Amino acid sequence: MKKLKLIIIFLMSLNAAHTQWEQCTVTYGYPVKTMAVMGSNLYTGTFGGGVYLTSDNGESWLEVNNGLTETDVRSLAVHGNNLYAGTWGAGIFLSTDKGQSWSAVNSGLESIYVASIVSIGSNIMAGTYDGIFLSTDNGSSWTAYNNGLTILYTKAIEVSGSNIYAGTWQGGVFLSTDNGANWSTLNEGLPGKDILSLAVIGSNILAGTINGLFLSTDNGLNWTAINNEVTGLPNYKIEALLVNEGIVYAGVYGKGIYYSTDNGLSWSQINNGLPENPLILSLAISGNNIYAGTGNFGVLRAKISDFGITGFSADNPFAEDIKITPNPATDYIEVAIPPLERGLGGVLPDVRVYDVLGIEHTVSTMSFLRKQESPVNTDEIPGQAGNDSSIIRLDVSHLPPGVYYVQIGSRVQRFVKM
Repeated sequence: MKKLKLIIIFLMSLNAAHTQWEQCTVTYGYPVKTMAVMGSNLYTGTFGGGVYLTSDNGESWLEVNNGLTETDVRSLAVHGNNLYAGTWGAGIFLSTDKGQSWSAVNSGLESIYVASIVSIGSNIMAGTYDGIFLSTDNGSSWTAYNNGLTILYTKAIEVSGSNIYAGTWQGGVFLSTDNGANWSTLNEGLPGKDILSLAVIGSNILAGTINGLFLSTDNGLNWTAINNEVTGLPNYKIEALLVNEGIVYAGVYGKGIYYSTDNGLSWSQINNGLPENPLILSLAISGNNIYAGTGNFGVLRAKISDFGITGFSADNPFAEDIKITPNPATDYIEVAIPPLERGLGGVLPDVRVYDVLGIEHTVSTMSFLRKQESPVNTDEIPGQAGNDSSIIRLDVSHLPPGVYYVQIGSRVQRFVKM
């Protein structure tokens, strides 16, 4: 109990970190829609100003538009040594010299309105007003990959293993498991279908919409709203999502920047120094700095080291081998207990549930579900009964909405009760 309280106090103290945002020296006044990092260079794509480059952490900026015939740049992507710019009105441009010059690469591209570009292995995928296009030759040619897309306007694309997710305007989220050849709809739980941004964090998927942020823990089959008083995230549209070293950052339009260290289940704000009503359009990390592109204050900058937060690592107090599903939960949770936490003869340890104040809450065991194979071989460990994990179902329907901690032996994991 004492150890758990110390963990909770440590986590709560992270919220009090005094990160100071500051405005970068900016010589242009265009909204910053997109950003990309190549080595020590940070590039911004703007509405009306084209592409700008800084190589000194935002102290000075250079306009790099040679060969760029359209200055409304909606997306930037790095693919090997190449830099791509997706424009709204002239298609896609390629730079092979770090932005010093650009050339159009639109062969086969049936849309000149490009909203997103991503690097997928050796390929490049572009989301446009007229659907999704794939290039297997560094942009020299493009092929439409729209089979199954009922809405073509694609604003965001994100990759998770062999899954590709496409966020569309008024069509919701689509999934492809065959490199974009076929798409299927994934909108269960999404009240609105206007997707602005996507991110993958751990085994979870986040979708930023005009109706706030939604979370899926089952590869997009079901979605849950996570912008409320329980999670700490305001209910406003999310234009920008960024994942870095196990931490996910969200730019909440007009409300500032928030971060999550538990795969999007709970959030804390990092707004100290932000101007009032910042319209966050994009986020990027370069070196020890995080940058926020805005619609009204240019580029804002802060040091990540000032946050005082860490992602999932060896020093993180949460145990990755304690699995809780569903998360967030409403009526019950299923908890997988690893073999190393079982007592002599395989007896299950006490499972305790605490709130953020360290107060223990009584929960009842609804059922013992099954056993599953564990990657840890415990046959040679005295007192352990085989190499399987036990899964139990706990009734949490009576708990008030909030963040809770499950303690099993020496391990702790967190879940959100909706």
